[in-house]
Amino acid sequence: MVISFLSRLLGSAYSRISNYFSFLLLIVTFFLLLNIVTQISESYAWLGHAKNWLFTIGIIYSIIYFFIVHKRFYDTKKRTSIWIGFMVMVINSITFTLLLLGLSYPPYELHI
Repeated sequence: MVISFLSRLLGSAYSRISNYFSFLLLIVTFFLLLNIVTQISESYAWLGHAKNWLFTIGIIYSIIYFFIVHKRFYDTKKRTSIWIGFMVMVINSITFTLLLLGLSYPPYELHI
């Protein structure tokens, strides 16, 4: 019911953004499976190099695909879309880093 409501509300934009998140889920699943396979067969050195290359290519492609989908979803000029996309990535990176730093410290102990 929620999905049909969103698809009616957003129209083709919903299908574009849902395709992007489906692509990200597919990439993450592929990376997890590739990591499991390379841990099982550690005796092949070339498999580790292939995994590193595939990770690098996948990360670069997912970043490029983010900008492509961002431009299509918001239907802005290319330069504006790239600028907003970079700002979103910077803000998300800073927020994620601060959250990880906050979680890395042990909780405060109350001395009563």
